[in-house]
Amino acid sequence: MKLRIDHGRCDACGMCARICPQMILSTGEDSVIVDDEPRCMGCFGCEDECHTHAIRVLRAEGFAEEPHIEPEPALAASYDVVVIGAGPAGLGAAIECARQGLSVCVCERLPSRRISHHTDGGILLNMPGQPAVEVVEDELRIPALDLSLPAFAGLAQVDRLGVMGPQGMATGDEFPAGVKPGWVAGKDRFVRALVEEAERVGATVWFNAKVVDYVREGDAFAGVELDDGRTLGARVVVAADGIQGKMSKKAGLPTLKETLAHATILAYDYELPPGVPKGLFYMEGGLQQEPDMPPAMAGIGVADNIHVLIVLLSKKKHYKAPRPIDHYLKHFIANDPRVREILGDALEGQRPQMINGCRAVFHATNRDIVRDGLVSIGDAFVGGGELGNVPALTHGVLTGRVIHDAVAGDDVSAAALQPAAEFITDDLVKVTEMNGRIKAMPMHVSEEDMVHYFQVMKDANYPTLLFGSPVQQGWMFSKLMARHAWDFVKHPKLLKMMTGKV
Repeated sequence: MKLRIDHGRCDACGMCARICPQMILSTGEDSVIVDDEPRCMGCFGCEDECHTHAIRVLRAEGFAEEPHIEPEPALAASYDVVVIGAGPAGLGAAIECARQGLSVCVCERLPSRRISHHTDGGILLNMPGQPAVEVVEDELRIPALDLSLPAFAGLAQVDRLGVMGPQGMATGDEFPAGVKPGWVAGKDRFVRALVEEAERVGATVWFNAKVVDYVREGDAFAGVELDDGRTLGARVVVAADGIQGKMSKKAGLPTLKETLAHATILAYDYELPPGVPKGLFYMEGGLQQEPDMPPAMAGIGVADNIHVLIVLLSKKKHYKAPRPIDHYLKHFIANDPRVREILGDALEGQRPQMINGCRAVFHATNRDIVRDGLVSIGDAFVGGGELGNVPALTHGVLTGRVIHDAVAGDDVSAAALQPAAEFITDDLVKVTEMNGRIKAMPMHVSEEDMVHYFQVMKDANYPTLLFGSPVQQGWMFSKLMARHAWDFVKHPKLLKMMTGKV
């Protein structure tokens, strides 16, 4: 990662130093000072909270590497559609709008397509009610979206998906018959394939382009303003600005509804040796390394690399831990037996290839996502990034169809764009909010309650819990209720914890 400081803009307010999870920034007399740049995790906290736009985070592909900055493309003064953010949701909207003949420009603050905002393991799960992913010969296909991408390195079927608790307890992690496992791939490569598809169908993708405000005509949105003062006009703006939803919030949308917890996430990426099962595991409980450590969860994702992460939870968005976050991640990797249980000796003799991180917010789902001339899509309306790559892409494509019809009818009012919100079904809300609440659980329950929870959940199957049909989920819960009836009598809070209501 590289930090670029505009010392002329910086007023030495110290906000970036206070919020930095790696504690690598300090405040000089006139400007911020970068003390240990190679440890920057690229979470964008400093950039997001800087009120003068004096600091930029440029993600690179490895330690101490210079970021690759793509050249600025040929730009028009205005477009039918301007998309903020080149993640799966934004690129889905760009692809569909361009396929429908609309002019499209995607503005992405990252310097290039080589690295996404956070390499989350690239899980491409087949969620109930969402389009299925297929890999056929040399293509990744999503038939319901009429979308095919060239298969890329590291794409593999998920082997296991589970939650591990304290004292060696864990949910079942294998996909039972009838629950489609989906695929796993490095998110960088998935997003890069979507960028190339968007360009192939005629969209312009502009990297190193940071949107800071909107152009408005009365109450309607009519374009975007970049941090260098330039503007792009648009019939419709798509705010696909990710977990923090800063631009969605600036549009007046209630993005952080019923906030449960703020999360700071740091991950190390390692080379993948042969024989390690592909999939994703969460760890809850048993993570309190020191008395003053904040509540935490951890995770291991295995795709085309090994992705080991720790998540520190807080009621406030500012980083509150007494030590840099890499202190806690290193301790987890070196000392937690669950790491070896999943990875064996795969990390022996390895140093991380890359450090990366992000910030997240676990909150209730927001269904209020449209305004005149604007639609917010993707992780901004779902807490903690729980939407997932394929549903986010799906929402983008479906929104692109809505936008095409609105532009064709010369009506881009909120009423004309409202069908984009129909994607947010009750079933989608149930799955995403339950998963988010489970991950945020260490913030709200004691270690003793966590032990009681896993004494029951060790007899559950996590893939079924998230992605099984109502019949499969009902049968699993019926067996749990029968097997653990006395546990529910002794610990009434258990039922709420199991259904994600704590």
